[in-house]
Amino acid sequence: MRIHFDSHKDQLNLRNHGISLRAAEQLEWDSFISTEDQRFDYGEQRMIGFGYIGLTLYCLVYVEYDDEHWRAISLRRATRQEIQAYANA
Repeated sequence: MRIHFDSHKDQLNLRNHGISLRAAEQLEWDSFISTEDQRFDYGEQRMIGFGYIGLTLYCLVYVEYDDEHWRAISLRRATRQEIQAYANA
């Protein structure tokens, strides 16, 4: 999996969430689940997904170009509600 990202967005993500977008490459893809992010009209099909890096569940917002190339928009720790929903999925 190749994760692409804007360097400015990476700096913002690191400042706001304490993790680089580059870390998305470490997600455990075997247990990764995602759905389309339909909260707003972004002008592109954005996905929101959840997967583990080590023992921590993370939320990744991304655009999928194809099966091997994604653009990361945001990466952060999952909230308690998201962890519960992931466990029930």
